[in-house]
Amino acid sequence: MASIHTQMRQLAEKIILHGIDHWPENSESEDAIFNRKISILHMDQGVELVLKAYLLQSGYLIHRIMQKKVKKGLKSGARIDGFLDENKTLEFEDARQLCKKLLKACARKQHTTRYSIQLNGLAELHKKRNEIQHFGVGVRGKTTGLISSALSDLVEIYELTEFEAEGFVERVEDFINKIRDSYFENP
Repeated sequence: MASIHTQMRQLAEKIILHGIDHWPENSESEDAIFNRKISILHMDQGVELVLKAYLLQSGYLIHRIMQKKVKKGLKSGARIDGFLDENKTLEFEDARQLCKKLLKACARKQHTTRYSIQLNGLAELHKKRNEIQHFGVGVRGKTTGLISSALSDLVEIYELTEFEAEGFVERVEDFINKIRDSYFENP
């Protein structure tokens, strides 16, 4: 059986691909706008799972410590497992920030020139997801640039972490190229 972080990453990939598969062609119909919203929700959820899978793979815990234990503190030598709140995990932004640090260290180890890993596209995608989820905001216009930026960040994560995902990165890159082309044809 695959590890928890591998299962989480695989689920994330399916969710992201589901979002990609349901992204409508260039249209501003009500159905197309609705499907873009659904796609953004799926992609963002998948991205969050990828971030958490990477943290788990890197040895981090993603569960929060129970609030009362944070206030009282842990005694020396105490095991943290018993103080985790199984119902709460890291929030998106906390996971993004931790992953940024890990990815920068990973880039240094690989002697790559990509030291300025920001993952800002992922932050913008999450912001758009929050607007949709909490306010029902419409999705029009320059959303393709936002999606392209977020998915480019995701590809960078896969390249630096060397996640094995047969065909996943290629499908994401094909989609990025497809929406970039449509963005320039129909701004």
